[in-house]
Amino acid sequence: MMVAVCPATVVVLALINTLVCDDPQARGPRFLGFHGVQGLFFAQNSFFLYNKAMHQSQLFTKTRKEAPSDEIAKNAQLLIRAGFIHKEIAGVYTLLPLGLRVINKIQEIIRKEMNSIGGQEMFLTVLQDKEIWEKTNRFSEDKMDIWFKTDLKSGGVLGLAPTHEEPITRMMTNHISSYKHLPVYAYQFQTKFRNEIRAKSGIIRGREFSMKDLYSFDLD
Repeated sequence: MMVAVCPATVVVLALINTLVCDDPQARGPRFLGFHGVQGLFFAQNSFFLYNKAMHQSQLFTKTRKEAPSDEIAKNAQLLIRAGFIHKEIAGVYTLLPLGLRVINKIQEIIRKEMNSIGGQEMFLTVLQDKEIWEKTNRFSEDKMDIWFKTDLKSGGVLGLAPTHEEPITRMMTNHISSYKHLPVYAYQFQTKFRNEIRAKSGIIRGREFSMKDLYSFDLD
């Protein structure tokens, strides 16, 4: 079983759907709170992240009035204008300081929940051996057409991982030899690469993105 959560999706939902303003008549600074992303608040010309104050003037990033003309996804338009991400090419975005802090905070929350149910964090490789994927017939473009592939100078072909079922299953055969070793819940935060034909959904569905995936190994 695999459970996948894209932190970028959570960011968009938090920024778009939970933007609220406090009562402007209340005393003290007026806040714009993104309650879906804990710890991120704007107050006048300063903002507070992870309960640590930092002046907005210290950021090299700046807000923009308009999004890039070639960006059609609303989520990416808003995040680009707010200075959270930078668009490199279609489906590929750089996380700027604000965006990275949000992602890190989301990962902390998810990591705590995964560990509480016995999850064990790991970090699998991006470069993939084609042989293990050929055994399941998933290295072929006819079966899975989202591969990014690269040639080795010494000869041979590697793939950039779009997911990790095959490599983690092979790896677990070196560590699980009895039903007594089960269950195992292994998870990771890893960069995935998918050669999408049309990358028009902003950070929701890109060609390079961060995914949290959990793989369970049990008797059932």
